Amino acid sequence: MPCFTERTVTLDFTVADEGVLLRALDAIGLAAHVNADLADIARRIVETGRLSITGATMTQDRAEEWARKLKVAYAEDAVKTAAKKFGWNVTVDQKNPQVLNLGRRSF
Repeated sequence: MPCFTERTVTLDFTVADEGVLLRALDAIGLAAHVNADLADIARRIVETGRLSITGATMTQDRAEEWARKLKVAYAEDAVKTAAKKFGWNVTVDQKNPQVLNLGRRSF
């Protein structure tokens, strides 16, 4: 097996907001695992719709796990950004952190 194996995971980010994507990349802690600028990574994902992860210990399962984490973080940030734009509060459900609760701000 070669020293470095490249796995490419295709992400469905056809209408990606680069700012949201950049925050999602930061949220999953990708910066600690790559030797590249997160802004460059976000730009490449927006342009190609693909995330390339290279590493000696990278397996298809690990690459898919990174992709899953990124999709979840992207969706959470997109919901929070849209909610804030329209004046809604977003809270994370205490029992299930994958559930976001929306509430209208009182004026």
